[in-house]
Amino acid sequence: MIKGVDTVGEMSKDVVLGRVASPRQLATWDLRRATSSRWWQLRVFILTLLRRPLRVRAWGKAALGVVVPRRVGPRPQPVPPHPGARLDGTNGTIVLQPDDDPAPARPTPFAGCVVLAALTGDIATRLGPEVTLRPVDAAGSTAEPGREPSADLLLLQEGALGPDPAWAVDLARRVREAGTPVHLLVTGPVPEPLTGLAEVADRVWTQDASQLPVIEAALPRAAGRTGVLPPAVDPARAFRGRARGALGLGVGAVGLNTPEQVEQALGASVARSTVRLQGFDGRGSGKLAHVPPALKGLSDEDIARAWSYFRVAAVGADAPGKPGKAGRRGKAGKPRTAGEARTSPRSSALLAAERALQASACSVPVFLPEDSPVRTVLPQGAAERIAGPVLDLQGRHRRAASLLTNPELQDREGHRARRAVCREHLWTHRAGALLGREVPQPTVTAVVATMRPQFLDQVIANVAGQTHRPLQLVLVPHGIDVPRADFLAKARDAGLEDVVILPQPSEKTLGAIQNAGIEAADGELVAKMDDDDLYLPEYLADYLDARRLTGAPVLGKMTHYVHFEGTGATTLKLLRAENRWSKFLVGATLLAERDLLRRYGFGDSRQGEDTNLIRRLVDDGVPMWSADRFNFCVMRRNSGGHTWALSLEELLASNGLLVFYGQPHDHVRV
Repeated sequence: MIKGVDTVGEMSKDVVLGRVASPRQLATWDLRRATSSRWWQLRVFILTLLRRPLRVRAWGKAALGVVVPRRVGPRPQPVPPHPGARLDGTNGTIVLQPDDDPAPARPTPFAGCVVLAALTGDIATRLGPEVTLRPVDAAGSTAEPGREPSADLLLLQEGALGPDPAWAVDLARRVREAGTPVHLLVTGPVPEPLTGLAEVADRVWTQDASQLPVIEAALPRAAGRTGVLPPAVDPARAFRGRARGALGLGVGAVGLNTPEQVEQALGASVARSTVRLQGFDGRGSGKLAHVPPALKGLSDEDIARAWSYFRVAAVGADAPGKPGKAGRRGKAGKPRTAGEARTSPRSSALLAAERALQASACSVPVFLPEDSPVRTVLPQGAAERIAGPVLDLQGRHRRAASLLTNPELQDREGHRARRAVCREHLWTHRAGALLGREVPQPTVTAVVATMRPQFLDQVIANVAGQTHRPLQLVLVPHGIDVPRADFLAKARDAGLEDVVILPQPSEKTLGAIQNAGIEAADGELVAKMDDDDLYLPEYLADYLDARRLTGAPVLGKMTHYVHFEGTGATTLKLLRAENRWSKFLVGATLLAERDLLRRYGFGDSRQGEDTNLIRRLVDDGVPMWSADRFNFCVMRRNSGGHTWALSLEELLASNGLLVFYGQPHDHVRV
């Protein structure tokens, strides 16, 4: 953890308020300091007087600079070095450091599904963590005839079958007779020997929707049985915690090889402005010639890891593996069509789409050129959800200028894009499509302890308003009587069917009644929610998105909003501690695996029961993920009765930021 970026300390506020500077800002300050000295101004005065003696205003201004030197403020503090990466001082490229982040197992709902597969390395690497792969090949690794292995699917990729796929046709027939569906994945040109296999296959897949007409023309008997398996994100390879601005980087660009292409993606006036374009991948001339090529020379996997260090991403399709031209001769001497011609099994459009999804998974807003083929590769509407609608040059300029100068807008747009990736474009979704199954959603139980009957309606609104389903509510009244029939009727009217009311005597501690609620929970995951705070509809769904990316067994929030009812002030507490691994979480925001909570349990005390639990989890090395700051707000009311007393002045004095005055709902909701 680094001071000022990854820790919760005084420097965190400096990062938000701009008190720390990027390398470019430091260089600008050094230049101003040098040019404001009396000796520099005297030099300017003499040169101006000698070269342009009649320009009285010019040398007069220089003379004034000698008499009254320009004042320059104190040198800003540089952005501290980041443990995960650094910039090479000679060529400006990113050098990624080995990280020691936790790597818990991600949820894999299809891990028990057995897939017999002949796949190339990249597809096998991405699909392997989602299912149980059993390789098959022509060497006889499958069972003998009459003893076919039981499996949920046989998946064959045209590039992994060898020059003669007769063995695959024979295997497909035998496996299909045993009741196992057979699917064919076509990622390159369609060779003639695939015709027999296409007749046997139940489904023929391609990763590029533009290839469907080519495949159906080459394999006419597969018509009506084709489908698209679009690019997706493998979180184990692509996702890292958000480190926006940690290296002073602005725009990360790949697949854009000239300054003109960058200008077209971002808007020409932005590219020529003083906004820092860091990460330009390619060599060019003019204004962008000095921009360090931060992503140049990195592998695909390293580029996926590096996205989290940029504020925005510009992705083009002019990348390795770009399509060839129509009319060239293939290996068989036959002219290729434009759709078939390619230098790699994965076209440049597929690679660009995958990179755009990787950047979005890291909450980095994405820019696509106006004519980007990524919009045709991804499913309908997907490109708009991760990169916004198609805009003209002026529209792209306005969007780029807005994002590069407004961190709040970056966070919100990046968060929406990551949400779209987590719910539509992970390899878990692709595995489900191959198996013909929906991705199952885990059951979540919200455990709410209360001793204040005036907040019962608030509890129903918070829990029933969540978009995630299936959802259970376990209400634990602490020393109060709850009208059971009336409460259940209100919950049912709000759309909440599974409700458990578990009254507890007032003698019990808060930790003990929380543990009782956990014991009564039926869900795989348990969310501890307070009765008086604000939980907006995407609160739990966003947690599950973060869990799909990180595999964290415990999630919560560090950075969060606090609203003071008396003054109407809404503040942000514990700045820059979101979207990263953490050693502390706010107790009212915990979501964890039920069995883990039952094993550890809350501390048996009336206050600090959640802190006691978190401390024991940290001591045992249980990974904890601090999620985004959105869709939750602590509500500090005038009536008192809070177990945690905090004034506005105390919060602002301890790494808090006053955001605005007014009701928090619209601002907190994303």
